[in-house]
Amino acid sequence: GKATLARLGPDGAPIGQTQLLGTQKSYVIAVVAMPDGGAIASGNSGLAGNDAAFATRLDGTGNVAWTWKGKTAYNHVAMSLVVTSAGIALAGYAQTTADPATRDGWLGGLDFDGHLIWERTIGGSNEDIFYGLAAFPGGGLFAAGTTKSKGAGGYDAWLVRTDAWGQLPCAVSGACAKADFNACDDGDGCTVDLCLP
Repeated sequence: GKATLARLGPDGAPIGQTQLLGTQKSYVIAVVAMPDGGAIASGNSGLAGNDAAFATRLDGTGNVAWTWKGKTAYNHVAMSLVVTSAGIALAGYAQTTADPATRDGWLGGLDFDGHLIWERTIGGSNEDIFYGLAAFPGGGLFAAGTTKSKGAGGYDAWLVRTDAWGQLPCAVSGACAKADFNACDDGDGCTVDLCLP
């Protein structure tokens, strides 16, 4: 398929459509409406074994303002996105070989001009994928997906809370186990925050 977004009028009738990545094989998986009447779409482009995550911003008239494409050694897919006060956060997976066990949950952050400002992979020794993403009012992210690396075996539900930059908050053991999420935050989103006993 070719990733295309259609614009609909108030009556639901089509008023235009925009092909996001030209003739390149691509799929839209998530879309978020923007206040100016435009949208941001994410998904993947390319062929199996060489997929790249993408995000495209359309302005209020339906024209492409920018497109960001990620890169990995094998597959990279953006399954979900949210708009935050800091920019656009994406969630999905990054895979390094043909073996699905190399899939790790992937989080990325773009500024409002489509530049990648951070990215993280989170996972274990088996397949881990983020399918959904939500933003907390205080700036943190909540990713939901499945994991085969943890749990009872097979595919288990997987919920991960991070700060606004995709970093895991306080350690889950030791003195930090009972620390409040905000106790780790030094107020500077560009630093790794530490819990101290």
